[in-house]
Amino acid sequence: MKQTNHLRELRKSKGKLQAEVIAATGISKSSYIRYEWGRTLPDILSAIAIADVLGIVDLREIWDRRDYDRQT
Repeated sequence: MKQTNHLRELRKSKGKLQAEVIAATGISKSSYIRYEWGRTLPDILSAIAIADVLGIVDLREIWDRRDYDRQT
């Protein structure tokens, strides 16, 4: 399984530190790291929390299409 770090790139483009997103969302560090490295996809509530912190309106920005294709 190829790893992607789309969420990491997105977070950095928004000028946020990993610790800031984790603290603001309440997502565990280990879960968030798995999301950033494309090992697992966030559930809908986690995705909404991440989107809110990163100022994202369209949740599709959270997921890289390659991540979705790999999970189905």
